[in-house]
Amino acid sequence: MLALGDGMNTQIRPTHSMGYAVAIALVATSVVLADQDTSRITVRVHKFDKLSITDGGAINLNQSIANVVGNQTVLGPANDSTSRMSFTHNSTSPMKIVAEVQSVPGKSDISLSVSVDGGTGNKVIVNAGNETGVHEVMTDIQPGAFTDKAITYTASCTSEGTPVDSPTDFGFTVVFTSIEN
Repeated sequence: MLALGDGMNTQIRPTHSMGYAVAIALVATSVVLADQDTSRITVRVHKFDKLSITDGGAINLNQSIANVVGNQTVLGPANDSTSRMSFTHNSTSPMKIVAEVQSVPGKSDISLSVSVDGGTGNKVIVNAGNETGVHEVMTDIQPGAFTDKAITYTASCTSEGTPVDSPTDFGFTVVFTSIEN
């Protein structure tokens, strides 16, 4: 066989008499290479939790809800559900929310309890005018958010233990705290 050509087009011809010719055409192909590089970006996600509580309204304890229990007149219970709770967190561990009264105002035997919609039930945070400490009001809160859960406060007192000369407001500050379970 004899190869003839200029490098771009080559023909191969038989060198002996076999009666046929084989022609091969080679076509040059051009490849366009684009240049590339990489860039690295770091996204840092911080742990967070945000708890938001709105103020409650007012609970009126008066003679229209008075009950005689033993030798005492109990005013209440009466409740208020105007306060709302919203919470979001991204912790890898479940969170919980606890509540406690910051201080008890004035001389009274007011009992005050709190419950959160979907929470752990009614918790007495003031008993006959005395703080009762920290209470879990919601537990096992997984990462994510909830909004507008009703907080219900329930109060009662006795006419003997909370004497007043005219309508008197006793303002309670309830502290809610989010912590890991």
